[in-house]
Amino acid sequence: MDSGTVGTIETCEAPRALTITWEYEGEVSRVTASIEGHGTGAAALTVRHFGESNDHWREYGPAAGGGGWDAGLLGLALHLDDPRADLDAVSRIMGSEEGAEFARRGSEEWSRAHQEAGAPKSEADAAARAALALDRAQWEPAD
Repeated sequence: MDSGTVGTIETCEAPRALTITWEYEGEVSRVTASIEGHGTGAAALTVRHFGESNDHWREYGPAAGGGGWDAGLLGLALHLDDPRADLDAVSRIMGSEEGAEFARRGSEEWSRAHQEAGAPKSEADAAARAALALDRAQWEPAD
């Protein structure tokens, strides 16, 4: 699936750190990713996505991109589990009932994060529901 997002690699310190621009519909934000080793065969991946407040953010809160990150990290997990995995596996999963439940639970967590950042519960819940509806629409099978 092509989301229309483009970007530029700003820094790359392989294999530990990466900073990129995230450019979508005229808005530019930044993503940093870092990997820290934790013993033999274990590591922690930290991804941070920074941007200015805009209409999209005000409507959808952290879930504005959170559902996409959730699906993307699901794809990474599938690949790490089996590097030969079918590239369409994420689309099939996210289009299933299991994927809908995964997205719903993620939406609840994004609402919780929004509240922890200071948003009132009603505002955070409404933003997360709106983002969930938007995300679910992209996974609906085409007629």
